[in-house]
Amino acid sequence: MDNKKGIPKGRSYWGTFFGKVVYTIEAVASVVIILVILVMLYNLISEVAFENSLRDMEPEGFTRFLADILALIVGLEFVKLLTRQRAVDLIEVMQLAVARQMIVEHLSMKEIIIGVTAIAILFAARKYLFLKESEAKELHEDF
Repeated sequence: MDNKKGIPKGRSYWGTFFGKVVYTIEAVASVVIILVILVMLYNLISEVAFENSLRDMEPEGFTRFLADILALIVGLEFVKLLTRQRAVDLIEVMQLAVARQMIVEHLSMKEIIIGVTAIAILFAARKYLFLKESEAKELHEDF
């Protein structure tokens, strides 16, 4: 801190103020997304459990159900991304989004190869470009 107001060194008052505003908006957006996910999950469970018999479910109905569940999972991962804001979480959200699209959609062979390549690149980026927590602490201690 470089002054009596508690503003971090190198940041202006307005930079700190807008940072707090953005953080608050992200927190509110996260809460709204979670509420929407809960309502959608309730609707999905009630639709499957009460309205449609599981024995009578057609393959198209299962595909729609799977698409809805995977969309909710991607939404939850997005909330994690908003709240933690780590690069690893961004990679996870991207992996889930690509995998969801590949599972739900009926893709051509070319699109499947592109999707698998994208997931492989994301896995490689996650493994080789990000330090493990122990390595990051060790690097931080050296400086």
